[in-house]
Amino acid sequence: MHIVATFLRVEPCRLTAANGTLELAVRKKAVQSFNLDTDHALHKLGDRGTFFGFSLALHQQVTPDPQSWILVGAPQAAGQGALLGTRPGALFKCPVSPEEYDCERVDIDGDVHLNKESKDNQWLGVTVKSQGIGGKVVTCAHLYELRQRVKQPSETRDPIGRCYVLSEDLTERDDLDGGEWKFCEGRPQGHEQFGFCQQGMSVSFTPDNNYILFGAPGTYNWKGEMRVQLLNQSLLDLGFYDDGPYEVADQKQLNAQLIPVPSHSYLGITSVHRPPAPPLLPERDQQAQTGPQGLCGIHGGYLLSLCSSFRSEKYI
Repeated sequence: MHIVATFLRVEPCRLTAANGTLELAVRKKAVQSFNLDTDHALHKLGDRGTFFGFSLALHQQVTPDPQSWILVGAPQAAGQGALLGTRPGALFKCPVSPEEYDCERVDIDGDVHLNKESKDNQWLGVTVKSQGIGGKVVTCAHLYELRQRVKQPSETRDPIGRCYVLSEDLTERDDLDGGEWKFCEGRPQGHEQFGFCQQGMSVSFTPDNNYILFGAPGTYNWKGEMRVQLLNQSLLDLGFYDDGPYEVADQKQLNAQLIPVPSHSYLGITSVHRPPAPPLLPERDQQAQTGPQGLCGIHGGYLLSLCSSFRSEKYI
């Protein structure tokens, strides 16, 4: 695994047509590359053909023992145990050390129910993000499939995608942890609805670590969708935060017309979160502060900022 900066300058091209043949001429300058840290480079190696290094995140756990990790996605890693003979993908944790082969597979997603799902080629590890020191980790499999009418001529497979949330030590420790983060399950299927969600193509945490954002670019005939969901067990228990989830098409209406992009725009293929709204009004005013939760995505190769404003009433 190398971190390399590469520069390529392409000069204007020339198009010519002769004898019904289109010729494209492009003049390129030499490629210049350099490693960002040649003195302290770390090499971490995985099995060939697993796409080891497809996604990366730095993570630091505090409990039960302080440890720093390089989290590495390998979305074509071979399955183990019940998943033997398939390629579900995997997440690896690598210590910050000079050793090349000291990465360990994170123990998640080890079973499968073939009567209702398929995990072969689901691309677990396509994305991985950390909340930071002592925070949670999320990794996704955007091609996770739901199966209906299994082994019948009318069997369908719907790649809705799913994500796994883990506690700081990369285990499942509370109610928020696990692989039940799949908001397209139980909704109308088919490509015009939620049958090709591909949730988890992008995922991120908000800077305050209270929310998690999911991108699902295959939703609504590939218009795409973004979902914001609360991710703070303490505040949930206290009832302090009780807003969301939010979706661009509205999580209750499921109205694709609310998404301000055309079909095949792939909203949610990447995600960025903008700063939160200003502080809320005090309770004595008995008024709710209404603020936008900024969502960004890629639309047609350009940054689509604030695709919708999500309104929520909060009181202090």
